[in-house]
Amino acid sequence: MLQKWQVDVLSPSLSDHRFIRYNIAEAAISEPCSKRNLSKVDWDTFRIKLRMLESPLSEWDSSCNVDKLANNILENIVEALDHVAPERRVLQTYKNVWWSDSLSDKRKKL
Repeated sequence: MLQKWQVDVLSPSLSDHRFIRYNIAEAAISEPCSKRNLSKVDWDTFRIKLRMLESPLSEWDSSCNVDKLANNILENIVEALDHVAPERRVLQTYKNVWWSDSLSDKRKKL
């Protein structure tokens, strides 16, 4: 992406054109995104799978670490979800960074 562009009026170009100076910014690379389609989940199968997993609540007593217990419950939920709604990669769409709302308004007026 071009940044900080300007017409260089001080450098001689030896023609009737002027130099344009600009910086090129590096594009940010994002991690691939993944999502689950929860609208098509068979929730009965999810509940069965979750019950089949070892319940961390059966081992709970007052001396247990609550954070560890919560993490175990979360791991069980994620494992059951992996069975009924596996994660899918989502394709990244890129928006034109140079297009703006003011350009859209001007385009409508044309």
